[in-house]
Parts: sequence; structure tokens; C-alpha cells
Amino acid sequence: MRFSIKKYILVVLFSCFPMEPLLASSAQYAVIVDAGSSGSRAHVFEYTTSLPVPAIKDIFSQSSTPGLSSYANTPAAAGASLKPVLDAAAQALQDQGVNLSQVPVSVLATAGMRLLPPAQQDAIYASVSSYIQNHYAFSLSPQNIGTISGTMEGVYGWLDVNYLLHHFDNPGATTTVGHIDMGGASTQIAFATTDTSKPNNEVVVTIDHTPYRVFSQSFLGLGLNEARDTMAASAGAASCFPEGYPSGSDTGMFNFMPCSDIYAGMIQRFDVTQHLLPTAGVSFIASSGAYYTYRFFHVLQTPSQSALESQINGNCYLPWSQLQKNFPSESSAFLSSYCANATYLDHLLYTTYQLQASQLRVANELNGTGIDWTLGALLYRLVQEEPT
Repeated sequence: MRFSIKKYILVVLFSCFPMEPLLASSAQYAVIVDAGSSGSRAHVFEYTTSLPVPAIKDIFSQSSTPGLSSYANTPAAAGASLKPVLDAAAQALQDQGVNLSQVPVSVLATAGMRLLPPAQQDAIYASVSSYIQNHYAFSLSPQNIGTISGTMEGVYGWLDVNYLLHHFDNPGATTTVGHIDMGGASTQIAFATTDTSKPNNEVVVTIDHTPYRVFSQSFLGLGLNEARDTMAASAGAASCFPEGYPSGSDTGMFNFMPCSDIYAGMIQRFDVTQHLLPTAGVSFIASSGAYYTYRFFHVLQTPSQSALESQINGNCYLPWSQLQKNFPSESSAFLSSYCANATYLDHLLYTTYQLQASQLRVANELNGTGIDWTLGALLYRLVQEEPT
């Protein structure tokens, strides 16, 4: 069964969609379901390939919970869990008069599924494939349902942010930004480099005859949710939760330094520093969980370590009851996690990645479009098909 899952990963990595010839002048469509650890989101893309850089527009998206990985013990139900997002995607296309049989659909899973044993992944994907074939007219190839590697997830995210920033518009342009994706189960860091010392984590992508060597590293288990769960099972976890918050068999008593030390030890066990290339001089966009954490602490405009720590000190030492009064619109689940998440990000971004405030921008959309690796996955497929 292990071989079967590797097959899923490798095929999805190099061919996100069926390789039919593209019609250069007319609009085409594709549906990609981002099957994340906490939920699934279907994206409907409209694209043309008549320009040197493909024109891609995310025209519709719909999300649902929980994620596919939550069906590890009930895999037969996994396929039907996608009904809300696939129904919505199909309706959006039909409203525009699009023939669904001409639209390829892909269900690409990330870190949540990487955490599961191969046999459980196979069972979930079999359910998904069967459900789509039996209920929808989409064009479906078996290789378009599976788990993408962490390396390619990072590359796709890098492609997405640089596409949205129009960094590929000018032939020969080499100015790009890096991308840090703080997911729930994993985190990815990707940026262009001339360093060739880590070939297993480097992918060369050619866009409009310009090659980009992209370093991409993914850390499975260091996403915000997984890291927080690991922290919560550690001795001294109470130091990462607000005073009075019930933390397992203990109650919270926030203390920044002991909490930071827990996360520092976790990062060290993953040998994060040893797996990186130098980040000096690279500008980064941080998204996903980083955005929601920085937004809560009002440091989106000034994403410096000192600004973040000032907000941590001003909020996280308050009693849990006071935090609930101060932020009545926040759910308990999210409110209780912000201090831990911020402490973790503080150490990861500024100490481990050694980023300066001038290098960092935290966002969830660029030029009016949400940041999502699925656009990058489509772009990767299209430029791979371009004639040389």
C-alpha cells in the first residue's frame, strides 16, 4: 500500500490535470479542491493560455468542514463529505453555461492526509473517486485525486503569491518574494534562490522562458494546530494559555518565556535550521494562520518582533475571564489559542527564520484575490505544458 500512496504523490506532483491539448484562444475551466487538514475548499478557475503567462482567475470558491483526514476511521463517508463544495462548484459552472464534462476536477490533499498511514489514505481516496464518478459529470482522472508533497505545496504557494503580485509579467524579470504558509498541520517556506546545495528541496520552474529555482521546505507537524497540540501535551503547557483557562488537567497561567522555550525545543527537534537556506535579503509574504494571529493582535501593518511581543504582553497576561469580556465575538476555541500561536510564530519567524520586520508582510489576499496554493498548482501545470 505504501507504493500506492507514493504513486499518488508523484503523479499529482507532475500532472495536476489530464494533459489534453489546450485551446489557446478560448476560456477554459478547472476545479481544484484543496483538501486541507481542517476542511476542504473547492476553487473554480477560468483560464486562457494565449498570453506568454497564462491568465488565471479564481471565479468561485466554497469551503466545508471537516477535512478528509478526519474520515480516517470512516473512509466510506469521505466522498460524500465533499458534496457541499462540489455541488456549489458545479452550479457555478452551469450558471455560466459550461459543459462539466469538459472541466477537469482534482482533489489534492495536504498535510492532514500526510499524517495518515497509506492504507487509510487509499481508502479515503477510493471513496472520493467513486463519489465523484457516480454523482458528477466532471472530467476525472484517477491520478488527479491524491496527496501532494510538502515540497510541491510550497512551490505552488510561491507561484501563487508571485503571480498575484504580477512578478511574472515582464519577460526576464527575476524580482520575486518568498512565501511562508502557516497551515494547521504543516508549514511551508519557499523562495527563489541561486543556491544549489539542497537539490531535494529545489524545483526549477520556467515561466515565459525565465527559469526560477525555488527552494521549498515543508515541516509536517509544525503547522499551528499540530504544534499547539504537541505543546499542550508537554510539561509546562499551562504557560501558553491565559490565566484560569482549563488546560488539560491544569489551568492556564501565561508566561511568555517558558512558553517560548517549549516551542523552541519543538523546533529544535525538527532540525528546522539545518533544513533551511539563508533568508537574508529575501522579502516574504506570510499567510494562512499567521494572518489570523497577526490580525488579532493588530500588528498586520507593523509585523515586527517588538510589536508582536508588545501585544502579547498587553493581552496574554490577562485572566481568561477578562479576555472573554474584551473579545466577545471570538469563539473560545480561537481566543484560547492566539497567545500560544503568537508565541510560536514569534520564535519561528524571528528567531529561527531570522526575519527582520522589513522582510515580512502578513496578508491573506493580494491585489484583491485570496492567497491559495491551488492557483499556483494550475499555473504550474500550464507552464509545464508550454512548448519549449
